[in-house]
Amino acid sequence: MLFDDNSKILDSMSMLLDTHEGFDVCGAYSNVLNCLEEVKIKKPDIVLMDIDMPGLNGLEGLKLLTKKYPDLPVLMLTSFDDEQKVYSALRNGARGYLLKSMPPDTIVNSIKEAYAGGVPMSDRVANKVLDYFRKASRGNVDYHLTERELDVLRLLVNGLSYQQVADELSISYETVRTHIKHLYAKLGVATLAEAVVKAVKEDLID
Repeated sequence: MLFDDNSKILDSMSMLLDTHEGFDVCGAYSNVLNCLEEVKIKKPDIVLMDIDMPGLNGLEGLKLLTKKYPDLPVLMLTSFDDEQKVYSALRNGARGYLLKSMPPDTIVNSIKEAYAGGVPMSDRVANKVLDYFRKASRGNVDYHLTERELDVLRLLVNGLSYQQVADELSISYETVRTHIKHLYAKLGVATLAEAVVKAVKEDLID
């Protein structure tokens, strides 16, 4: 099953896969708004999903599918290889991360690899992931936090409430909540306690 808002990509990928023995495209969709229903009806063996799509993006679609169908392999097939998208996809259960610039035969073989239980990635993406784990092993991961996000995190670690953080930085309470939402996403945590522990453990702040 394919999800991509680019009709040319959908057509070319459908043609590519349908010409290879053992492949059958059971659905090709321009958005992921109804992906749960479409997967329920068509029962695909594997899903290829773009990231940049209208309505819900591919990362949000990935979360929906991996939560409802944890055994369904979902491969990201995208033009983006920036670190945050790669890490977000892998953290949320993607079975691989492919780039549209890869040769067609490589994409086909990567789909087979994912179906067999592997985690295929383009060389560029694999190097980014290896670099991430090298930094993690040294306790030196770059989470790409902005200066203001670091300010908010520092004050939270010091025990300030959301409103106190807002007053200290001369910003609104809602702006503090927005910064905290971004912090959770970048740090890969779900609670304030987890964020504080990670900040202290990994020495993210002064």
